[in-house]
Amino acid sequence: MVDQLSETEILEYLMSSEFEEGLTPDEFKFLLKKFRNFYRVVSCSVANHKERMERALLDVESIKSEMTKKDNEFEIEKLELETRYNNLVEKKLTWQERFKGKIILQDENK
Repeated sequence: MVDQLSETEILEYLMSSEFEEGLTPDEFKFLLKKFRNFYRVVSCSVANHKERMERALLDVESIKSEMTKKDNEFEIEKLELETRYNNLVEKKLTWQERFKGKIILQDENK
């Protein structure tokens, strides 16, 4: 009786039955094997989704750290440019620079 049902009907029977009907030991074994099969499918699916979520979280953390690194680099570059700008604005021009109209930049590293 039970072994003639489709997969969907077997799953429905497993989920809604009280198992009080007169089933033979072979039918109980059949239902137990089907239950194991359904459990393995669901368990593998859950494990697969969990692994994908963990990989996605690692990717997000990686992207976040890259963005933080780039943000820090941009902040440093901004500070360097602001310092350079302030040095140019506050610079006293020499007679030669005023005459030629060209500011002579000195390397800050020297």
